[in-house]
Amino acid sequence: MNKTILSTALVASLMALPAASFAGETGSWFIGAQTGQSKLLQMTASHGTDTGYAISGGYRWIVNPAIDVGAEVGYANLGSFSDGFYSPGYATPGKVTAKVKGAFAGANMRFFFNRNWYVLAQTGYFNAHSKINTRLGTYYDSMKTTKSSWYSGIGVGYRFDNNTSLGFVFNHFDDRTGQYDLASSLASVRLEVEF
Repeated sequence: MNKTILSTALVASLMALPAASFAGETGSWFIGAQTGQSKLLQMTASHGTDTGYAISGGYRWIVNPAIDVGAEVGYANLGSFSDGFYSPGYATPGKVTAKVKGAFAGANMRFFFNRNWYVLAQTGYFNAHSKINTRLGTYYDSMKTTKSSWYSGIGVGYRFDNNTSLGFVFNHFDDRTGQYDLASSLASVRLEVEF
């Protein structure tokens, strides 16, 4: 809860900065797409990794030649994770499958430490949607949940020109649902286009 409140407060403050401080500065719209390996962080599973992706878009204001600050919205799909289990009286093992996805909205900042290379930081609100299926013999149960949570990210990238960037980003998407802690990471390659 404290992390969610902190992320929300940070997003609100960062999104308010452009209107208050950078009204006279220029900026640009951007669209980003990233894909890579997603991984469960808190729970152990026989299949605890998958291929995930995220898409986002927003606007960045130029604070100074080295710093851009922006707002973003997007969608992330972290794939599917599964694990088997044994229960007394059953000859075959059961299986639990979990899927995590959701929309997000937050703030991001780029810091250029030379002309082309930059560090990217992200944080904000994650509307986590989880689906957990449990199968054991003829028994089957499916549970869907929606939870207000948070996300964050840190990465490094290279800006080829004023319109195209390519980088590597590590994101954390928090999602705790009842007895299941589905907090996941996404280590991905991110392509971004500005216009």
